[in-house]
Amino acid sequence: WMRSLSKAMEETELPATLLDAVQPLERFPEIDMDILTFVVKSKSSEWQEVLHDPQHFNLPQSYRIDFAVCIHVYTLSDPPVFAIINREMFNRDRRQVGGGRSISPALGACLPYIKFLREALRALPQRFKYKGEARRGVKWVYPSPDHHNPTSHFKTGR
Repeated sequence: WMRSLSKAMEETELPATLLDAVQPLERFPEIDMDILTFVVKSKSSEWQEVLHDPQHFNLPQSYRIDFAVCIHVYTLSDPPVFAIINREMFNRDRRQVGGGRSISPALGACLPYIKFLREALRALPQRFKYKGEARRGVKWVYPSPDHHNPTSHFKTGR
């Protein structure tokens, strides 16, 4: 399976823009393309002046604004781009039925965005990269900051 996915990623052309990368996601009813397009355009406009500003993001001049917005889009719950991608990556039907080792059309529609996101993350300066455990959407309030320990509370399989 990994070989099939790696091959498909390799064969997927890097979209020229973030709007090109998200366009195939229109096949998913959960994605409102008008909202997604609005988010991309409005964030791009909003961040235009601050992306490279030392008082704000302080990213190098070479870092593309649509890369920053791509990462932002992945963090949103509406439109749920991350949820669609995760669902399709772990869907039992992610392989094309009767297609040998090829991937499903639904996962294939996610690949341009996944590739764009991968390039956005790779292009980040080292100071923006975190190696360690991260959890999304943990709805739990710990008794105090001193007792904040997700690893002991959320054991494997829980």
